Amino acid sequence: MMRILYIGKFRKSYATENYVAYAFESLGHKVKKYEIAKSTFSGAAWHIQQFKPDIVLTAKSSKKHLAKLIPWCNSRNILTICWQWDLFWGYRSGRLPSQFRDSKYLFTTDGGHNEKWKELGIDHKVIRQGIHKPECQLFNIDNPTYDVAFIGSHNSYRQRKQLFTWLRDTYKEKFLHINGCRGISLNRTLANVKIIVGDSYNVKNYWSNRIYEMLGRGGFLLHPTTIGLSSEFVSGEHYIEFPRFSRVSPKRHLDEHLKPIIQKWLDPSQNEKRQAIKRASIIKCETEFTYEHRVKELLNHISISE
Repeated sequence: MMRILYIGKFRKSYATENYVAYAFESLGHKVKKYEIAKSTFSGAAWHIQQFKPDIVLTAKSSKKHLAKLIPWCNSRNILTICWQWDLFWGYRSGRLPSQFRDSKYLFTTDGGHNEKWKELGIDHKVIRQGIHKPECQLFNIDNPTYDVAFIGSHNSYRQRKQLFTWLRDTYKEKFLHINGCRGISLNRTLANVKIIVGDSYNVKNYWSNRIYEMLGRGGFLLHPTTIGLSSEFVSGEHYIEFPRFSRVSPKRHLDEHLKPIIQKWLDPSQNEKRQAIKRASIIKCETEFTYEHRVKELLNHISISE
């Protein structure tokens, strides 16, 4: 059994840190949560001295005291791990967070920039996100209200905004924007939509957690072509792929390439096939991509048996 002090965001029940903590505990490890918003160096040091953790685990944070805390832990032979889920290179790159550099291990969801991490001398490994096992459930509604939905923020960058606007204008009252709905409520919402259109920033070997949140909660997902995604999911079996579009004539591209795919899967003759794909994606996530599976990956990387 490992003792883990986890410094992260825990105030919201659907925070990924809570899912990760649950996974560690379900595998028999002891986790002490320390809310990053109220954390200080002296407070963290006190918890470490009292709890005596084997691992201090952090997520990405701008808290300045981590630049002092992580080296302090390293000097005391406490294993330091940073596990974060946002894309860093090429999207919101800025100053490298101190815990990326100072932690013994850095795990991110970005599999497309290994050379950049190597150039910095950072021991970086890829661990994807996943689905919270208790919420990996399929709900069914006989006659869904909405034909098409878009999930998540819609204005992060130009192409996502263009996709969202096209979906909204094309499907009008049959379109739903799902944003801010979490937990089991999200499963129920997905059941009331025939097709979910997702998106990930266009970087090879990186994809958004929308993949697991949709497929692991029973959504029938259409997602743009993403290099590397086939290593985990198969288009036509777990989701449906559609071609990405450039900034040139996005409406024309979506009319010609995405609309026929949507219309095909809205046809009543495809109802049973849609349901079969939803069941297959739930099974895939439950058996391979829960946070328990991801925690086991992490422990394997650091050569610790779960």
